[in-house]
Amino acid sequence: YSLALVTGTRLEVVKKVLQMGLDDVFKIVITGEMVSNGKPDPEPYLKAVNELGVNKKDCLVVENAPAGIASAKNAGLTCFAVQTSLPGEYLKDADKIFQSIDELSAFLIKS
Repeated sequence: YSLALVTGTRLEVVKKVLQMGLDDVFKIVITGEMVSNGKPDPEPYLKAVNELGVNKKDCLVVENAPAGIASAKNAGLTCFAVQTSLPGEYLKDADKIFQSIDELSAFLIKS
């Protein structure tokens, strides 16, 4: 499988974070500067799907905010949410909500 990072964060900041050992994790990176319309518009995720050259049905988005969930769902993608700083009720539009990254990881390993 291939991973894409889709974020509203500026590329300059993203590059600094990726240089901390994550350089090879993501096949592509889409930042807010690379699209005309940011989240919750579907454009960022549609761009990622297009650049990865994959079918939407084969994609899984992991989000932690309502705008990102809306973006993914508006793009026609399955979206799981992980609670970070926002309570679960803010993430209710996701297909599935997890309390932590560990819970998500365990679910994905079992699936």
